[in-house]
Amino acid sequence: MLNKLGEVPYGYQAPTGYPDTAEDWVNTGALLERLNFAVAIASNRIPGTRVDLKGFESRDKSQILDKALAGILDSDISAASKTLLLKQIEQPLPEVKAGNELDDPVDVPNMRQGQQGGQNRQARLLNPSGNPDVFKVVSLVLGTPEFQRQ
Repeated sequence: MLNKLGEVPYGYQAPTGYPDTAEDWVNTGALLERLNFAVAIASNRIPGTRVDLKGFESRDKSQILDKALAGILDSDISAASKTLLLKQIEQPLPEVKAGNELDDPVDVPNMRQGQQGGQNRQARLLNPSGNPDVFKVVSLVLGTPEFQRQ
């Protein structure tokens, strides 16, 4: 994941570390990778990590959004972003049909052979565990400009 995000561990030669200015990071490829990472983390697709989203659960989607915004962004979000999120949470999740092979397998160094789970791993990648509305809302919040600027 760090390789895809452009932060290969120990890959930057200067002793000061990777630059943290926008011109070094703001581009469409980096944004896409950060959004993919947000979806992967919210759906528990990253081996060796586990995210518990039960604290964001609620009866209605706008309450889920309010909880996610409070927990992730301390409710610090623009009115325009919140309006867009409210619109997006009402859209259905896209239906994903599983093929026989994963297009982009997760390669984790030093992981024992077979530890990634084969066919069961593919089902986990395509079907996040838990409440799909919570997964969707958290993924959307992690993709907001307000979160991306943090």
